[in-house]
Amino acid sequence: METIGTVQHDGYEVRTFRLDDSTATMAGAFAPDGGYIGTPAVARRLVGELGIAPVSDPPGETCCIGFCEREQRWYGWSHRAMTAYGVGDTLFADDILHQDYPDRYPAGTTLATLDACRRAAADFAESVG
Repeated sequence: METIGTVQHDGYEVRTFRLDDSTATMAGAFAPDGGYIGTPAVARRLVGELGIAPVSDPPGETCCIGFCEREQRWYGWSHRAMTAYGVGDTLFADDILHQDYPDRYPAGTTLATLDACRRAAADFAESVG
């Protein structure tokens, strides 16, 4: 695959690629840390409409978490689901984090820091991925 163009947007860039030995092209959106966000439409929704700054963990991998400065919340997502976690949120027995990680997130756990919210968003993304 060969990159044939890039367009900078606020919070992400769209790269256009030529597929090997073909005239066919495709476009993908990438976060400032190099992580793949998805299609340009997905990036427009996450960044432009929702105000989420996608990040990849580790850097350069697919983005499945992001921070919304305006809301002070970490989001986690996959192609199937998306949710947000903010300081003071309490997780209940029916929360996917409690179901998938009961030792880490016992029912009634309250997220006390943004770091805890980031971890919860990453764990959610892994659960629904």
